[in-house]
Amino acid sequence: MPSFVLNIARIRGCPEPKALAKLLTDWGKPQGEEFAVLACAVAQASVSVSLVRTSRSTVQRLDAKTGELTDAEVERATMLPFAVKPGQQTLEVYAGSFAGIERVGAFLSACLALPVTVEAILAKQHRAQLRSVKVSDFSANSYMTGAYGPKFLDTQHGQDFLAEHAAGITAATVRFSAHAGRVNLTLRPNCCASYSGSEDDQPEVQSILRGLAKVAKAEGPQ
Repeated sequence: MPSFVLNIARIRGCPEPKALAKLLTDWGKPQGEEFAVLACAVAQASVSVSLVRTSRSTVQRLDAKTGELTDAEVERATMLPFAVKPGQQTLEVYAGSFAGIERVGAFLSACLALPVTVEAILAKQHRAQLRSVKVSDFSANSYMTGAYGPKFLDTQHGQDFLAEHAAGITAATVRFSAHAGRVNLTLRPNCCASYSGSEDDQPEVQSILRGLAKVAKAEGPQ
């Protein structure tokens, strides 16, 4: 079953699509830079980008001859596909966690010198069958405290728990039926979502998530 990611944030100060696409194309793939633009496609209201971030880290390797561990530096490349819709003030990142949103924002502001601000959208989950939640700090009694991840056989029990401990919820997993089959969705408070299901249902799921983001933007910080 394929898995997908859709992380949504609010972006302000971004130029119109054609101007943004030109800046991205001009940036291209410079040598020695942290970010590289592999591809860029512009539409009437949005720009889709294939961005790669390279980073270096140190790993330990075993020297078979000496039997010692040595440090070696390796380069890691991470794909950050994203789309910007300036008219809607929306940034969508299709890989990774919320950190990907921060990195795309850093690229646009630092590398392209754009006066943009990127802010998290805090979203609520509505009209879905709640399966499980993750709580950052929970104490049922003196014998149990800390992170907690209950699963629910009854949706109403899960909703009651969610309402009682809403402030500490870090993720909620829901399940619903889409046109082509069942969808399992994990939604986090900063409007970062991952889901699995049929590829045919991807547009429907993304439409639902974008709707949640619009509701959260209208309601303001939760």
